[in-house]
Amino acid sequence: HRVDQLIPQDRQVNEHLRSLVFFHDKKCRMENWDLVKGVFVEFKLLRVLDLEGIKGLKGQSLPKEVGNLLWLKFLSLKRTRIQILPSSLGNLDNLQFLNLQTVNKVTVEIPNVICKLKRLRHLYLPNWCGNATNNLQLENLANLQTIVNFLACKCDVKDLLKLKKLRKLVLKD
Repeated sequence: HRVDQLIPQDRQVNEHLRSLVFFHDKKCRMENWDLVKGVFVEFKLLRVLDLEGIKGLKGQSLPKEVGNLLWLKFLSLKRTRIQILPSSLGNLDNLQFLNLQTVNKVTVEIPNVICKLKRLRHLYLPNWCGNATNNLQLENLANLQTIVNFLACKCDVKDLLKLKKLRKLVLKD
């Protein structure tokens, strides 16, 4: 179960790759994030990046190079141990789906850049958000249809009134 064998080594293929999904089973555990970091450099035209289930080490940071994936529409960190998100996440102008539901009991530090993701439609917040100095601002997300794990202590409830396309809201208390 070597993940590096699943990623094409041909540069010609890398330039045209649009989706990358890591499949994880219980026997496979990825401790070396160097390979994952390479994804953000090699596959700049990615539209889908699903890292679901890749545990890595506790306290792992999502590489700041994620902000270089300007065409990215789908990003899932579901069931990972990523605890720190870079502010470069705000560069992902085309992002429509963002899942930050990491493994249970992992606190995720989210910079207040979600409000820059104007095309975002579906937002899955983690069960535990870190101590942000400011609440996460969501009022500018006019296309938002889904919010899961909305935390009144981390987000302004008044922002919900401005989300006219919101169809699904799951509160976390």
